[in-house]
Amino acid sequence: MAGPSTDQPTLQSLLDTEGDIHRACESATVLDHLSRCFAVLTGIFQERCTKKNCWTRYQSSLSGLLALKKFQLPDTLCRSIDSPSGMLIAKFSDYFPQQLVITLRRLGIMQSTSATRPSDIQSLREHAVSIHPDLGVALDAALAAGKIIAEGFGKFHTIDQKGVGDFVSEVDQMADKVVCEILSGDSSTAILSEELHPELAAGVDDFWIVDPLDATSAFLMQAGRQFPSVLIGKYLGGQAVLGLAHFPLTGEWFYGYKDRHAFKNTQRLQVPDGDRELGDVWVEMNQYGDSKFETESFTILRDRLRTGDGARMVTTTVPNSGVALRVAEAETGLAAAIHDNSEAKIKQAPWDVVPVKLILEEAGGVFLNLDGKPIDPFVAEVSVIAQSQGLAEQIIRLAEPK
Repeated sequence: MAGPSTDQPTLQSLLDTEGDIHRACESATVLDHLSRCFAVLTGIFQERCTKKNCWTRYQSSLSGLLALKKFQLPDTLCRSIDSPSGMLIAKFSDYFPQQLVITLRRLGIMQSTSATRPSDIQSLREHAVSIHPDLGVALDAALAAGKIIAEGFGKFHTIDQKGVGDFVSEVDQMADKVVCEILSGDSSTAILSEELHPELAAGVDDFWIVDPLDATSAFLMQAGRQFPSVLIGKYLGGQAVLGLAHFPLTGEWFYGYKDRHAFKNTQRLQVPDGDRELGDVWVEMNQYGDSKFETESFTILRDRLRTGDGARMVTTTVPNSGVALRVAEAETGLAAAIHDNSEAKIKQAPWDVVPVKLILEEAGGVFLNLDGKPIDPFVAEVSVIAQSQGLAEQIIRLAEPK
């Protein structure tokens, strides 16, 4: 590996002359000697832990940081860069143990940022507006909320519990606030949103519908960057016409408009042609956090799907409405998902359903109830999401009494 640059001060020289760890990190532009970089990070780590009286709590993660001195990074990533330390660490985060990344974020040493680049946003916005101007408004609102979500990922949060396994944090509320501000700033159209505006006046047929942070539990538990999303839909004349979903931690955008197709990151989104056999596919089950609300139909389906007459694979991961979009993109064997839902405790509210349902249907998929009819987002009932009508009907037949 090349020696230190003669044009830029080394980490060690900055420490020697400045005696200031933070200034050294912000000024350093070389990674020629990784050990010096880790020495600086170790100093910050210990200093901040001491200030927060949490040294013991994070001592094991510090050991992990020190162990990274031996971690083999590609030479191309070890060349000089001109980024402050936070960005420096972010560039290497894919090579760090996950628990260490989480700890660095919580201490404020490392920030999580949206995975979508500004240049991508510009092209996305131009494409969305070409489909319908309202998609541009929804994109701007989701982008603002996504930044809040990305900045909050991996940090400590104030959490309220709505029920067993049902959480809300200040990130949900902040994201809801910024989305509503942008939507209301564009027009006087009413807004139905999960945290701030959960009810509509009677007789309102034109409105925005917002889930500012879908998969809150997954977000708080860091279950996976692919789960948290911002969901925005729109009703006109009592009919859903728009759906948009933004996954800020992965940089993915899904959107669609009634009769104008669905898209992912400007590319046409379409489910595979034809009806797949249930025995060949993967089905995901989205259950209640509190088992006492589980419906009989959902229990039957979960049992029967795991028999010789069922699916090739049945899983239950974290509750998330974005699973419908994973079904639509068909990048894996996931071809269907089932959401439990009941009036006794609504798990899938309209803001969970409307945006993803519109996108999935525009991509050619279906969102049905157990009668085989399109789901009504304002009625709490078990829903079957599938790439085709035929596949959904195979699942629904399993729920019939025997």
